Amino acid sequence: MTAAYQSFAAGALGEEVARLAIPPSGTQLAAYRADLDAFAALLALCVDDNGRRIPFFVRYGNETNGWADYPDMSVDSLTRSGTTATMHFNRGANPITGQWANPVGKFQIRGASDAKWNTIHNISSYVQDGNGNGGTVTFQVTTSPASSPTGTITTNALAGDWWAGVDRAPDVLNLWRQTIDYLRDTKGCNQLLMAGNIYTNNRLAASMNPDTYPYSNWLTGMESYWDVLTSNLYQDEPITWGYCDFGASQVVSSFQILADWCTVNGRPILFSEFGARYNGKDDGTFWSAKCMGAFDAKYPLLAGAKTWTPDIFLPDVGTPAAADFAVAMSNPRYVWRA
Repeated sequence: MTAAYQSFAAGALGEEVARLAIPPSGTQLAAYRADLDAFAALLALCVDDNGRRIPFFVRYGNETNGWADYPDMSVDSLTRSGTTATMHFNRGANPITGQWANPVGKFQIRGASDAKWNTIHNISSYVQDGNGNGGTVTFQVTTSPASSPTGTITTNALAGDWWAGVDRAPDVLNLWRQTIDYLRDTKGCNQLLMAGNIYTNNRLAASMNPDTYPYSNWLTGMESYWDVLTSNLYQDEPITWGYCDFGASQVVSSFQILADWCTVNGRPILFSEFGARYNGKDDGTFWSAKCMGAFDAKYPLLAGAKTWTPDIFLPDVGTPAAADFAVAMSNPRYVWRA
């Protein structure tokens, strides 16, 4: 919403690179760097009329800290017939059926004696147990792992491609640093502004689990790498869930670590994905008081916010919420860029 933010949509160029959450060394490194080489070659073509390279924000590591801390589940059967594998797991009450039911969902296996199983897999199909305490998953394998391996085998659903898990945070940060060094120093992509992208209010804080929720896991060691700190912030649940106000205490506490890091390191904050699905559609004071007003009061380093999916996260024309959005945009701090 500021003039400095008008080109931020170009950051999407880096998202596919960001999804390759592989170890920072090993057999995949050469293939990964080949992808970076292709990305650098594309950037070299992005020049203005005077032949100068166009700067881009790159949201490298978009939402890597995830949406939710899905717990491990115990695997009691893991077999293979050809390239089709079948797994049954038990997990107790309240299974996350949506993630498993998604045919493009992913999950990770740990602890199998044949290490070929111990990686991330794509779900082909999922059938929930009648008692709601587990389910059967089929998926494809290409490395011919041993059928019915031994070991204490666990599995967990992943939040799309985003959830890295705090147990892999040091490796992920090392991968980020390697990648930024490679693009800038080896490939000469100095037109890139690297934007660390954290999923604010990712519901890990609600668990108060010190092993999973601190954002410092994704910030410490990146002080000389992130040019800006970006975040995705949605009011994306009904009012009954409680996060209907960007000034609400849990939203504020969840975001404060990011704001403090920017203050200490002199970096601006950008909301790279932003919007309101429920109150932002219906509440006639939401945008001016609970949203922009909260930003003005608490986050002087906020440099911009890019809305996401306008038909979902922005108010409908002719509604009280739309009129209030116009009031919010009349604040001289904000400049609307369609």
